Amino acid sequence: LADGATHRKRLLKRSKGSSVPSKEFEDFLDSMPGHYLLATEPETALSHFDLIQSARAGEPAVLFREVKELGATEVTVSVTDSIGLLSKILGVLYANDLSISAIRAATTKGELPVALDTIIVTYGGKPVTRSLLSRVASDIKSVLAGERTVGDVITASKKDPERRQQFLTVKYVAGTPGIVEVQALRGRGLAYRLSRQLADEGIEIVGARVSQWAGQGAAAIYVVRQDGSPIDEAVITRALSGH
Repeated sequence: LADGATHRKRLLKRSKGSSVPSKEFEDFLDSMPGHYLLATEPETALSHFDLIQSARAGEPAVLFREVKELGATEVTVSVTDSIGLLSKILGVLYANDLSISAIRAATTKGELPVALDTIIVTYGGKPVTRSLLSRVASDIKSVLAGERTVGDVITASKKDPERRQQFLTVKYVAGTPGIVEVQALRGRGLAYRLSRQLADEGIEIVGARVSQWAGQGAAAIYVVRQDGSPIDEAVITRALSGH
């Protein structure tokens, strides 16, 4: 808590002199979970404030940023939260053949929770091209608007939206958040299938690291329940079983 308070003060201090109203920005920070305050730079928080305001006004926001030091692209989506939202976004990325290396997900507190999901992706090991990003944005917005289902988008890419992920190993460390560590055979769609299977059990992902090497894929996923209740290992086992 002390660390969260310290980082909150740092973010507030750096916002002084910006065009963002101080009280509104302070309310925004108070609405965000502690892990967001700890991991977010001031300039990023200011841009996220704008995305959240847009989402609250009924306009889902999709923002792309090239991360040169990683040779990757950052995809940030903000929209009114709903069950399985992250899974829908990851499904669109999977349909467009993007590889995922990291996920950070946060949801505001309050009567109308707004999600702020940031995902680091590559295409062919490089940042995503503008033309492909345009298609990804269109697909995400059409799914969020209910014009198409994520299953429709995945099926159109000639992939199976209902395929369940098979795992070589699964390890769970209970906590707040809990940590799920998995290993699976190499292949795209690991993050999407993980998120879909966990969402079916009412479990939310707040962060993840995904990597692939030598024919295998691995992920460390940080998970919570929206109501704050603990997650039993049996629930994780059920969610990630191949049946």
